[in-house]
Amino acid sequence: MIRPAVNGVRFVVEAACKLNIKRVVLTSSVSAVSCMADKDRPTEGKGYDESCWSDCEAYHFQAYTKSKTYAEKAAWDILYQKTFEKEFCPEIVTICPSFILGEVIGAGEQTSASIVKKMLNNEIPGWPNIRCNYVDVKDVALAHIRGLERPDAANKRFIISKETGHAYVELALMLEKSLKETPYDYSIRTMTLPKWMVKIGGVFSNDLESICFLIDEPPRVMINERSR
Repeated sequence: MIRPAVNGVRFVVEAACKLNIKRVVLTSSVSAVSCMADKDRPTEGKGYDESCWSDCEAYHFQAYTKSKTYAEKAAWDILYQKTFEKEFCPEIVTICPSFILGEVIGAGEQTSASIVKKMLNNEIPGWPNIRCNYVDVKDVALAHIRGLERPDAANKRFIISKETGHAYVELALMLEKSLKETPYDYSIRTMTLPKWMVKIGGVFSNDLESICFLIDEPPRVMINERSR
């Protein structure tokens, strides 16, 4: 996952350089922003902004976090190198959405949508005590359009996210409540799993093992002033 993501970004940006494309808008993630080492995290009362970068060596992050972080950095590295060498490079805009909720178009697995799918299918007995910030998919789409059209967006990162988040269990409860108003007969599991159970599950599941460090962490505040 990591190498294809990084190489894909490099190929696109380098091709844009050769073709004199004015601007490239890339989809990154808050996973490239907020997974920082303890010593580098914002102090209490402050939040994560576009100056923050995830430290992939600080924790045993899942491949998704590493791929998003290294891929976005690859784009900025090309921009800095071309600027230093006084060669042409397109303007870079990176969009960093959080947990994306909303309509899904097309088949295939989407990282955020897969969580909702697991809730609907009751694929796991409950949910780790992890909080996540979220954003509507239509806002993410609009951010990409604005990133392409607005002159003042050039060479900037944009966090696209609600400032505060919800625990997975809270999302499951909201989903359960909304489904009661429809003819669909879904029974959503809304139990919070204890940390010890998640750690045991992590022995058998890479997904669970990779998020153990997030359990019981304080809420993350995502500063989204630049994207407003």
